[in-house]
Amino acid sequence: MNFTWQESKRKTNLKKHGFDFAQSEQVFNGPTITVEDSRDYNGEQRFNTTGFLGITIVTISHTETENKIHVISMRKAEPHEIDTLSHYL
Repeated sequence: MNFTWQESKRKTNLKKHGFDFAQSEQVFNGPTITVEDSRDYNGEQRFNTTGFLGITIVTISHTETENKIHVISMRKAEPHEIDTLSHYL
């Protein structure tokens, strides 16, 4: 699987949330739960994947094709996202 992102968005996310998109593959290599984001993004299908980055639980918003994950944001998971992940582990 290939991981892509907009470099300007990566820098903004790093300043805002302290997480680097370049580490997103580590999250997908471990246990995760992915849910579709039901909000309308002008027809673009987005997903939220929650998993582990080291000992921190993060949520990554992304789009997905057969062989590419395009990262949109990466932040510390909200309590309800942690609960959902815990339920499926």
